Amino acid sequence: MMPKGGPGHRAAGTAFVIAMLCISASGTWIAWHMPNMMTVIVGVLTFYLVATAWVTVKRKTPFVGLFDVVAALVAAWVAVAALVIGLKVANGQMQEYAKDYAIPAGVYFFWGGMSFLAASLDVSVMVRRGAFGHHRIARHLWRMCLALYIAASSFFEGQAQVFPEAVRATALLSLPALLVLAAMLFWLFRVLANKAFGKAKA
Repeated sequence: MMPKGGPGHRAAGTAFVIAMLCISASGTWIAWHMPNMMTVIVGVLTFYLVATAWVTVKRKTPFVGLFDVVAALVAAWVAVAALVIGLKVANGQMQEYAKDYAIPAGVYFFWGGMSFLAASLDVSVMVRRGAFGHHRIARHLWRMCLALYIAASSFFEGQAQVFPEAVRATALLSLPALLVLAAMLFWLFRVLANKAFGKAKA
């Protein structure tokens, strides 16, 4: 295991950030031109989560700037877009997006709710003039983990057809994403319950 804050941790984190930003940006662009609005929503949300998580730990001294305002507006846009499209799906008004129409409205509402939560926490950080202590680490942690969950579920469950039928018949394809969620909850509890994490080198 790489020590937290060490060179290996920072290098792996930077590689993960670059990969996730490139994948989410390209995926969103492709989905926009298909169109596949569910993927657009999740793609923008993933880009936002990774970018804000990275900036949170890169700042040695917490402060609020233009980036934070723009990020909060992006999260709010995703929340509103997901709500509007979800309502259209629920009312049967999205037939032109055949691929999306098969997705239940509740899925749009879920990701819209997560985006609203993220935007609300952004506003809270701006009011407090930055993220401090163990809350700063928790902010970085849950955003990176949620982005990783989206990537894992999109790859294993979203592309299930590329796996052997014997694997698809089991719950194995859901396991990677569930493990990410479990790890996120475990470490969030540890970080929030132990204020010493706020004093650790990020």
